[in-house]
Amino acid sequence: MPQLLAKYNTGALAWAEIADAILDPSDSFYVAQDFIDAGAVTVTSNAAVAGPLYTVSSVNASTNVGAFALNSAHGGTGTITTNASTTANDNVAVASNADFLTVAAGRRGYFEARVSGVSVSTGFAVGLTSATPGTSVFSSSAIAVPADSVMIGRDAGTDSLTGAVANRTFQLCVRGSNGAMTETILVVPATISTSAFYTFGFLIGGTEVQAYINGIKVGAVARYDNSSGTPGAMGWMAAANAPATTQASLAIDYVVVSGTR
Repeated sequence: MPQLLAKYNTGALAWAEIADAILDPSDSFYVAQDFIDAGAVTVTSNAAVAGPLYTVSSVNASTNVGAFALNSAHGGTGTITTNASTTANDNVAVASNADFLTVAAGRRGYFEARVSGVSVSTGFAVGLTSATPGTSVFSSSAIAVPADSVMIGRDAGTDSLTGAVANRTFQLCVRGSNGAMTETILVVPATISTSAFYTFGFLIGGTEVQAYINGIKVGAVARYDNSSGTPGAMGWMAAANAPATTQASLAIDYVVVSGTR
């Protein structure tokens, strides 16, 4: 058993959290969404539309309604798409109806999502947040996550951040129960492709956050500030943003969250 735990704890994908769920179910939880179920919703207005498992919302879209679709490929995929309109900074998001992870000293958690449609001309963010599904995680075209959020994404200003490499940079956005959002640069080896699938993950150990892209540790450790206030419970969210008047979309193959209680 010690050898097994040692192997999991050194794994690139933070498999220790999944090992916890197998070896000690009383102290761990596991949440997964693969978009193959009856949780589908039909977006008919700019109000948040809730299904049994998740909510889809259009934000800052005026009369321009975003879309959500379930697809059969890759074992089930959910696609969110902003409206093709003359309105800039349209947002569309899909988010879990429940919140289930709270950051605290001694507690561990792992988030992972596989997505495609990532573009260098539009924005996206995927991760955990205490915000309601109808809340935007963008301010105009920039990522601006609410309090109690850990998300990986890209916005129109990513390449201008210190340490960024043109068209190869994502960002880890962390904001605790107080304080401003901090951004950590995540540079990948090749130019970002809209057709490629990317696996975005992060490990939360106490108040430290480490990002992973395609199973490889990327970027420095970020800090989740809980120095004052009470941290809020977080659920998963994926959002797409169209900083210009063209459409932005994001396909989500799956979302997985595991952690200790």
